[in-house]
Amino acid sequence: MKRNYLQAAVVGGLLCLSGSVLADSIQVPFAGTIAATCGVIVANDGILGEGAVPSQLKSVTQGRVDVTCSGDGTVAVADPVSVGVALGGAIHSKAFRAVAPMTTANSPSHPSGVATLSITGTVQVDVIMEDNTADSSPVPPGDYEYTVTVTVTPS
Repeated sequence: MKRNYLQAAVVGGLLCLSGSVLADSIQVPFAGTIAATCGVIVANDGILGEGAVPSQLKSVTQGRVDVTCSGDGTVAVADPVSVGVALGGAIHSKAFRAVAPMTTANSPSHPSGVATLSITGTVQVDVIMEDNTADSSPVPPGDYEYTVTVTVTPS
């Protein structure tokens, strides 16, 4: 009888071993890329008027946009585009951080040349426009309306 128990124990042990010998495992890899995203919304419109020099049309109140990037981003501004009465002359735009560091982005016709603004996270960006005309005649009366395109691109 002891012998039967011993044989049963050996056979049971072998069956357990054979089950674990047949076991297999594998690791399942997971990989992916999360692309950086950026968005921009207008917080407030700008207002045009005469500058310190009466011949200059410029923002008397700057426009503001809220820029949000999931990582780093670059802000660029385009030259103002007239959507109504246009003032002759070179008109440019500029964007800058609403808080320090006060780095700037310049539109293509800006006297200092094109520049972009690097940002990270959420930043308020102020946008201005002004005309570079050295003309001494006052800005003619009229309703002036321009748009400035602000583009934000993930880095």
